Amino acid sequence: MRNQNRITPAQARQLMQQRAILWDVRTPAEYAAGHIPSARNVPLDRLEEELPNLPSNGHPVIVCCRSGQRSAIAAELLAQAGRQVYDLGSINCWDGPLTR
Repeated sequence: MRNQNRITPAQARQLMQQRAILWDVRTPAEYAAGHIPSARNVPLDRLEEELPNLPSNGHPVIVCCRSGQRSAIAAELLAQAGRQVYDLGSINCWDGPLTR
């Protein structure tokens, strides 16, 4: 099944200008190697455990990872938890700068 909430980098930037929150669900090592500047690292293997403590302040959440597989899983988990979520997919599609 195709992810209906998959978005492009341009759409992600627009949502972030409207106060969407970006969560990078890769491992801490992957995140440290380079991430989108405003992204918060929330590794997929800790997402369910940390979800009750992760603020979104009512704003949409955008998720990304290395290939798009983990972000799709994270998007599903977040949607099931009642969050408004969008899936950027692979960080490799990001056409802006990355931070280390």
